[in-house]
Amino acid sequence: MMSSKMMVLWLSAIVFAVTTLGSSNAGLRIKERTKYYSITGKTGKQLFRSIGRRGPRRGHAIATTKTSVKIRNIRTKKRGRSCVVTRADVIVTLTYTLPRWRGSTRASRRVRKRWNAFAARVIRHEKKHGQISKNYAKKLYREIRRMKGRVSRNCRDFGKRAERRIAKLQSQAERQHALFDRREDRSSARVRRLQVALISAR
Repeated sequence: MMSSKMMVLWLSAIVFAVTTLGSSNAGLRIKERTKYYSITGKTGKQLFRSIGRRGPRRGHAIATTKTSVKIRNIRTKKRGRSCVVTRADVIVTLTYTLPRWRGSTRASRRVRKRWNAFAARVIRHEKKHGQISKNYAKKLYREIRRMKGRVSRNCRDFGKRAERRIAKLQSQAERQHALFDRREDRSSARVRRLQVALISAR
């Protein structure tokens, strides 16, 4: 039997890939997509058992948000004593993984109603993680465009500076994600209360 304790709702996988491959679209691009996994059951407990068998992270999460960041085509030029960025492509892909209930018409009206309320809140939760990642991506793009290296070092210091600043911004985003999850995991949080109500529904 699944515990009534809220399972982890969020998964972040920040992947950085810096390459010089050509791209026709410069700048910041944010793409979102949603994947679903099927669950079955007639009661709230059965639904959560199904989530435990089929859910993401081997059933240890109800839903997840994966953030993939690719940084491409960073181009610099010398301006005075500095090396400045003239172009950078930052491509962010947000992938939401959510449950989809199959056979809901065989369940009672009460279970369906409570599931709909809970599922809507889960989506809202994941979209909030998505917004945190979007904000991070915008800051990342602005930071890259502002970065400078030194001509005296043939711009070789640019890469290390970029890595440090990117790592700092990533840490800030991860802290925001973790803080949000802690708030949502409180017993008084609406998503927790909706989950408890669903588990008891028959």
